[in-house]
Amino acid sequence: MSANFEASLRPSALRATLAPAGPAGPQGPPGPPGGFTQQAVVTGSRAANTVYRNTHATAMLVLTTWDLDSQNATVAARSDATTPPATEVAHVRDPSPSNATTAVLPFVVLPGNYYLCAVTGGTPTLQIWVECW
Repeated sequence: MSANFEASLRPSALRATLAPAGPAGPQGPPGPPGGFTQQAVVTGSRAANTVYRNTHATAMLVLTTWDLDSQNATVAARSDATTPPATEVAHVRDPSPSNATTAVLPFVVLPGNYYLCAVTGGTPTLQIWVECW
């Protein structure tokens, strides 16, 4: 059995600066400051088609997992400074006619921005929602 699904991440919605880390091993200097220091599994307090806001002072990584149970089951991640957010930053879609599949939908939310996962086709089911900041 093979599963087919489509995922897209819009590069224009992401910006990151990477700096080289120190030499490998415990004797090397630490890498650049920053990065994620907290994470929370918030599945029980999150739902599709509901707007949330990043109230942290840093960008937040949102990782969601969805059961895409029907052809064209689609979830779109949207995030920007307006509410409701209109900018699609990533999506997952199951194009198969009969096979259910599970898909991961990751996206970044800038500080102060709003975000949501909008069900735009089929009846996908949220399985896990994790936020890292």
